[in-house]
Amino acid sequence: MKQIRCQNCGKWSSKTDYCEHCNEPLSEDKKEEVKREKSGKIKKPEPPGKLAAFFEYTRTSKNPLLRLLYYIVMSIWGIYVGLVVIIMYIVVAASG
Repeated sequence: MKQIRCQNCGKWSSKTDYCEHCNEPLSEDKKEEVKREKSGKIKKPEPPGKLAAFFEYTRTSKNPLLRLLYYIVMSIWGIYVGLVVIIMYIVVAASG
């Protein structure tokens, strides 16, 4: 009969899937299954950060200057991202 030592409680167990004493998974398959079950749970959404809250406030503001500031910043960001994409395309195309 095969016995496996539990890493959690340190006792020997004749069951190869779970520990007889502390019910901890012993086989790698069972450990992965438990890990997948834990990670599959729905997590509570995190509140937006200060920068995201600021951009949302300026986007929906009644003040036209704040909305203008929002659109200027987003336009600059769009141009920056576009240039980075073009540079990356050129580098990838040049490498073959």
